[in-house]
Amino acid sequence: MINNKMKRGRKILEVMLAVVFIIVLIGEVQAVYIGIADGYVKNTEGVVVSSATVTANVDGCSIEGCTSSGTSNDEGYYIIANLNLPKNGGLTVNAVKGSQTGSVSGVADQYHIAHLDILICDAPSNPSLNNIVDTHDKSVKFSWTSGTDPKGKSTFDEFALNGRKSEESSGITEELSFGNYGWKVRTCNDFCCSDFSTDEFKVYNNPPTKPIASTSDESGIIVLDWTSGVDPEEDVTYDEFQLGEGIIERKTPPITQSTSGLLKWKVRTCDTFGACSSWSDEDSCTCETVTQSCPTMNQVDNLLSEVRKNADKRCEEKNNLVDIFSGEGETEENLFSSNRGDVWAGMVLGALLTGVILSSLYLFFRHLRKKDKVEKKGKKSRLQN
Repeated sequence: MINNKMKRGRKILEVMLAVVFIIVLIGEVQAVYIGIADGYVKNTEGVVVSSATVTANVDGCSIEGCTSSGTSNDEGYYIIANLNLPKNGGLTVNAVKGSQTGSVSGVADQYHIAHLDILICDAPSNPSLNNIVDTHDKSVKFSWTSGTDPKGKSTFDEFALNGRKSEESSGITEELSFGNYGWKVRTCNDFCCSDFSTDEFKVYNNPPTKPIASTSDESGIIVLDWTSGVDPEEDVTYDEFQLGEGIIERKTPPITQSTSGLLKWKVRTCDTFGACSSWSDEDSCTCETVTQSCPTMNQVDNLLSEVRKNADKRCEEKNNLVDIFSGEGETEENLFSSNRGDVWAGMVLGALLTGVILSSLYLFFRHLRKKDKVEKKGKKSRLQN
C-alpha cells in the first residue's frame, strides 16, 4: 500500500514537472492546464484492470481542457493531465474494457488534483419494454422484461417516469393526468446498471364536436333548439348556453322565449373532464310577441248599441222587471224612465268585463297548448337522438 502511494506520488510529480517544462518551452503559444485526475481501475472481484480506456470530463467546462483520456497500466493505474480543473471543481471519470464499464464522480483538491478509483463490471443486459400506445384511459399500466446478469448475479430494476425515479417491478399502475409522458427502465446488479430502455406515450382527451343550432317562431313563441355535439371518446357530455352577452349556463334543448326584439344566442358541448367544443354558429332572430289590445271607441259604441236593442226587446216581452239592485219590482215605464241610464251602464260594464275575461282566458290557454306542444316535440327529439 505504501509502495502504491509512493508510485502514485512519483507519477504525479513527473507529470507536473512535464507540464511545467512544457509551459517554459511554449510560453503562451498554447493553453496548458494543471488539473490532474488519477486512480486505479478494478473489477468487482477487486482485481486491478490493465489496458482500460479512461476518460475524464470536467463539470461545467465549455472551453479547452474540458475532457481528456488515458489508459490504465499493468498495475491498473491511470493518470490524466492537462485538465481545466479548478480547485474543488467537479468531474466524472469513465472506464471501459470490453463489456465491462464503470464510472465515478468527485471533486479536485486545492492542488487541482482528483484521486478517483474506478470500479468496472459486466452490466446486466437492457430490459425490454412493452411499449404503451397513446390512450384516453388515465389509469396506465407499465410492464417490461428485466435484463439478465452475465455472471448470474442478483438484479433489480430502476423505473423512471418523467424524471421521477424509483426501484420498481414490472406491472405497476399509475394514475395520470392528460399530457405527454416518457418512461424508462434499466436493470442493475450491486455494482453497475444496464443502459436505460425508453418509451413515450400520450394520455389524451379530445373535445366534443360543435352543436348545430336553430331558431323557429311558432305563433309568437320563439323556440331555440339544437343538436348536441358528440364526444369522440363517448364521455358523458352537457351543453352550455349563452343568450346575447349574458351568463353561460347549462341548458337542455329546446328553450322557449317570449322577448321582443333582436335575439342572439349560441351553445357548445362539453365533456365531464372540462373539454368543450367550439361555440355553435351564432343564431339570431327578430322576435315579436302577441299582445291583447284594448277595445276602440267604435267597438264600445257598437257594443252599447247591441245592449240597447236587447234591453228594448226584453221590455216589450215583460210588463214588470225585478230590479236586481234594490230587489223591488218596478213597472216598465218607471224602469225605462228614471233608471234606464243606470241599467244600460251596468249592462255595458258587465259585458265589457265578461269580454275581457273570456279573451284573456282564451289567450292564456292557447299559450299553454303551444308551449306543451313545443316541449313534447323537444322530448321526442331527445328520445330519437
